[in-house]
Amino acid sequence: MALTDLELALQVCVTTNCTTLALKDTVGVHSATNTGGWGVATISPGDVDNASLEITDPAGTVTTVDITSVVTALTITGNDSLGDYLNYTVDGEYKIKLTLTVGGDTKNFYLCNYLLCKVRCCVDTLWGNFASDTVSSDCGCTSSTLQQKALNAEAIFKALCASAACSNTVTRDALLKKLQRVCNLEKCNCN
Repeated sequence: MALTDLELALQVCVTTNCTTLALKDTVGVHSATNTGGWGVATISPGDVDNASLEITDPAGTVTTVDITSVVTALTITGNDSLGDYLNYTVDGEYKIKLTLTVGGDTKNFYLCNYLLCKVRCCVDTLWGNFASDTVSSDCGCTSSTLQQKALNAEAIFKALCASAACSNTVTRDALLKKLQRVCNLEKCNCN
């Protein structure tokens, strides 16, 4: 059994109404077509001596959690929950490091994910205002200005997603700040 042959497939998503980060391992069982999976040629979850998560949020705050009992109990279905470990509070890049130790060997698995739940909520709120024609008497808005606000926010969001997908960190982060300013000005209440 070799820890070096294990190649976990980590995924992160936001759950519980955009309040929690959930982590999964989707590698599944080792086979001829899944040579990095758990099993005979690599290791079984029960072989793990120690497992820990290190999550760094966009502000640089590091949260470390011992998940040994979670990993050793995995049934390796290919859609295994590693749990919910961090309250999701801010949009941006989350860096996750999973460290496994078997015997004297240690291996790290890394995942970076750029999460945009709160600004997406804001864009959806702007579309909802346009769709319901919610016009506040104090803003002097018309249906066409509501539509333009929603279109502008959607364009920034799509550009932000494209920049994140291309790993253009400077543009990605600048667009996030711009969209966050729009959301604050429009009082989207997606905090």
